[in-house]
Amino acid sequence: MAEATLKQIYSKLNEIDQKVNSLLVKEEKPTKSELKAIRAGKKQFAQGTFRSWDEIKKTI
Repeated sequence: MAEATLKQIYSKLNEIDQKVNSLLVKEEKPTKSELKAIRAGKKQFAQGTFRSWDEIKKTI
Protein backbone atom coordinates (compact mmCIF):
# COMPACT_ATOMS: atom_id res chain seq x y z
CA MET A 1 0.00 0.00 0.00
CA ALA A 2 2.70 2.48 0.96
CA GLU A 3 4.74 1.49 -2.07
CA ALA A 4 1.81 2.18 -4.41
CA THR A 5 1.27 5.58 -2.81
CA LEU A 6 4.95 6.43 -3.18
CA LYS A 7 4.83 5.42 -6.86
CA GLN A 8 1.81 7.69 -7.40
CA ILE A 9 3.57 10.58 -5.67
CA TYR A 10 6.70 9.97 -7.74
CA SER A 11 4.75 9.91 -11.01
CA LYS A 12 2.93 13.15 -10.10
CA LEU A 13 6.24 14.83 -9.19
CA ASN A 14 7.70 13.63 -12.48
CA GLU A 15 4.77 15.17 -14.40
CA ILE A 16 5.19 18.47 -12.54
CA ASP A 17 8.92 18.44 -13.25
CA GLN A 18 8.31 17.93 -16.97
CA LYS A 19 5.77 20.77 -17.07
CA VAL A 20 8.11 23.15 -15.24
CA ASN A 21 11.01 22.23 -17.54
CA SER A 22 8.88 22.95 -20.60
CA LEU A 23 8.05 26.40 -19.22
CA LEU A 24 11.61 27.38 -18.43
CA VAL A 25 13.47 29.36 -21.07
CA LYS A 26 16.60 27.58 -22.12
CA GLU A 27 19.79 29.62 -22.29
CA GLU A 28 20.86 30.10 -25.87
CA LYS A 29 24.51 29.53 -26.57
CA PRO A 30 26.26 30.83 -29.68
CA THR A 31 27.12 28.33 -32.40
CA LYS A 32 30.68 27.67 -33.52
CA SER A 33 30.30 29.97 -36.52
CA GLU A 34 28.88 32.73 -34.31
CA LEU A 35 31.77 32.35 -31.87
CA LYS A 36 34.21 32.56 -34.78
CA ALA A 37 32.53 35.77 -36.01
CA ILE A 38 32.63 37.24 -32.50
CA ARG A 39 36.35 36.50 -32.18
CA ALA A 40 37.02 38.00 -35.62
CA GLY A 41 35.04 41.13 -34.70
CA LYS A 42 36.95 41.54 -31.44
CA LYS A 43 40.24 41.14 -33.29
CA GLN A 44 39.23 43.75 -35.91
CA PHE A 45 38.08 46.13 -33.20
CA ALA A 46 41.39 45.74 -31.34
CA GLN A 47 43.34 46.39 -34.55
CA GLY A 48 41.20 49.41 -35.42
CA THR A 49 40.00 47.92 -38.72
CA PHE A 50 36.40 47.40 -37.55
CA ARG A 51 33.71 49.22 -39.57
CA SER A 52 30.19 49.63 -38.24
CA TRP A 53 27.20 48.58 -40.33
CA ASP A 54 26.06 52.22 -40.56
CA GLU A 55 29.44 53.14 -42.03
CA ILE A 56 29.20 50.35 -44.60
CA LYS A 57 25.62 51.35 -45.59
CA LYS A 58 26.77 54.91 -46.30
CA THR A 59 29.37 53.68 -48.80
CA ILE A 60 26.90 51.46 -50.63
